[in-house]
Amino acid sequence: MGWIKRLPVSTVLTGGFLIVAAMGAAIGGLGIYTITQLTRASEELAQKQMRAITQMGSAANSLAHATRAQIGLLSAVAVADRKTLSTEIKANVQRLKENVENVRPLFASDEGKKMIREVDAIYPVWSKRMSDFLTLMEAQGLDPTQFDSRVDAENFGLQDDTAAFEKTLDKMVKRVEEVAAASTVRARQDAERSRQLMIVMAAVGAVLGIVLGIVIARRLSRQLGGEPSYAADVARRIAGGDLAVQVQTRPGDRSSMLFAMSQMQQQLTGTISNIKSSADSIASATKQIAAGNADLSQRTEEQASSLEETASSMEELTSIVKQNADNARQASALAGSASDIAVKGGEVVGRVIETMSGINASSKKIADIIGVIEGIAFQTNILALNAAVEAARAGEQGRGFAVVAGEVRSLAQRSATAAKEIKELIGDSVGRVRNGSALVTEAGGVIEEVVVAVKRVTDIMGEISAASDEQSSGIEQVNQAVNQMDEVTQQNAALVEQAAAAALSLEEQAHLLRNAVSAFRTDASAELAAPVKPHLPAEPARPAVRSEVPLEGKTQIVRSVARAIASRKAGQSAKPAPAVAEAPAPTQAPAVALDQGVKAPQKAHSPVAPVVAAAVSVAVAAPALKLSAASADDDDWSTF
Repeated sequence: MGWIKRLPVSTVLTGGFLIVAAMGAAIGGLGIYTITQLTRASEELAQKQMRAITQMGSAANSLAHATRAQIGLLSAVAVADRKTLSTEIKANVQRLKENVENVRPLFASDEGKKMIREVDAIYPVWSKRMSDFLTLMEAQGLDPTQFDSRVDAENFGLQDDTAAFEKTLDKMVKRVEEVAAASTVRARQDAERSRQLMIVMAAVGAVLGIVLGIVIARRLSRQLGGEPSYAADVARRIAGGDLAVQVQTRPGDRSSMLFAMSQMQQQLTGTISNIKSSADSIASATKQIAAGNADLSQRTEEQASSLEETASSMEELTSIVKQNADNARQASALAGSASDIAVKGGEVVGRVIETMSGINASSKKIADIIGVIEGIAFQTNILALNAAVEAARAGEQGRGFAVVAGEVRSLAQRSATAAKEIKELIGDSVGRVRNGSALVTEAGGVIEEVVVAVKRVTDIMGEISAASDEQSSGIEQVNQAVNQMDEVTQQNAALVEQAAAAALSLEEQAHLLRNAVSAFRTDASAELAAPVKPHLPAEPARPAVRSEVPLEGKTQIVRSVARAIASRKAGQSAKPAPAVAEAPAPTQAPAVALDQGVKAPQKAHSPVAPVVAAAVSVAVAAPALKLSAASADDDDWSTF
């Protein structure tokens, strides 16, 4: 049973109620199951067995009616009576067949199937004999004395089959009645067993509920250590500030709630006394912090003034460097324009050289063509001479041809002379073109040299302009860094002012804490009874601050200043740039920082340091206090 003591009260209560509920559910479930079984048995008796009895009774009636009609058919003396009886016999035979088919599924046991097989064996014989009897009677006359001898034979055989059929049907009816009686007895027995089981389970549930109630009551009594009303009264008195109350516990009780409340009352009594002495220490420390903040505020203001003068000088230097950079940029633009013009001149000379080369080539082609013309004239002259010789040989008949040949020769000679003169002129032109092409080529080389020289001048001016831009950018970065340092200094001044105000507010909160502690009544209440009036020193003059920047951007600004200065020094000298100290982000809570400042006046062996820290945290959490920047500048705080 030891494991039960270790369980929570809620688990014990829940478990006890669940067990009782489970017993009730089990009893109810058993009752529902019993009722369901009885209902099912009643339905089975009504649907199957009563149906079987009904069908078997109908089958017996059909057999009896068919037999009675068969006997009446033997004594019928009218044709209409015979037809009526024959129709009745056929209807009962068909009805009997339907009754047998309806009860067939109800006889599913071995014995029932055996009876069904007997019926299946008898019914076809009886039905066939009855059909043969009807056929035979239709052929007989109305006088019974004139019947054929086969009628008596069929009648006797039919009576035997009918008796056997009736016997089988009686056996089936008895079987159904026996099964119904057995089902009724079985249902009655099941109901009795369920009733007895429900009585036993109800008794067990009642005993178990009583036992669980006693166990849970004793468990709660041991855990509370007394009556709940007494524990609530003690808790209300302690909550009201009465720490002198004496908590009554049972002898040997070391684990109950009342014993824990007694221990709490004793611990609170010592804690309240220690909080008072700690509040006095906090008040003294806050005075020192306020004085240090005033000194730091004055030095920060002086530093801000120096940074303003530096920023003004850097602005003038930035203006001069920007002017030099603009002049260098204009000179670079002019040199670029001259370079573009020289390049265009070189391109024009190149095109002239190409044109002169084309003219030279065309002149050569013309000279070649004139040579061809001169050759043609020479050949024409020879042909004309030959024509004249042939005309002379011809005599009078060739005189006209000789005249034409002479004219052709004269034209050929003049063409040769003209071609020779043109050739001389073309040769002279080709020579002049060759000389002009050489001069143009020489001029193109000179212009290319000019282009190269202008490009060099342009590159030098570009380097000068880039250097001026870089110098201007560097000075702008330095100027920006100085401005950012000025802003950081202004922020430091604002933070120092806030820290001074926070220190004064903390001192006020310390006095309020002492007054709050005085509300508790202990054995040493005479010392704590009188509330202490807060004595606040005069607020020191706060230095004027030009602007306030959000505290979240301080670390980011200082880091950007450090990166700008380091990048400029790295570009001007191979020596590593001195690292710029980054202001630490205000990751420490104000309560922790103040707690560190209060630890000095406390005793090292004081057991209430965590309580004092918690009290200071509560005091600093007031809306008037904003000490998140108190630890933002380690260099400033290190002077105290």
